[in-house]
Amino acid sequence: MKSRYYPWSAIGRVEYTKANGKSYYCTGTLIADDIVLTNAHCVIDSETHQLSKELRFLPNVINAITIILICEIHRSPTS
Repeated sequence: MKSRYYPWSAIGRVEYTKANGKSYYCTGTLIADDIVLTNAHCVIDSETHQLSKELRFLPNVINAITIILICEIHRSPTS
């Protein structure tokens, strides 16, 4: 990705941390102000089948550099 112009600016990196502490990343697309579309294997830990420990979306990452951080996603406490 080498463009900072829409629609390319809506594509970014979904970074996640598995239960074992290892971090990985996938690609995601911002489809609304607070909704990122990505693959399930990017947010579900394949070993535990649980939502990844930490999730972040970094929009418009070019050569591993991003201008702003849109959101951090936190799991809600379960009852």
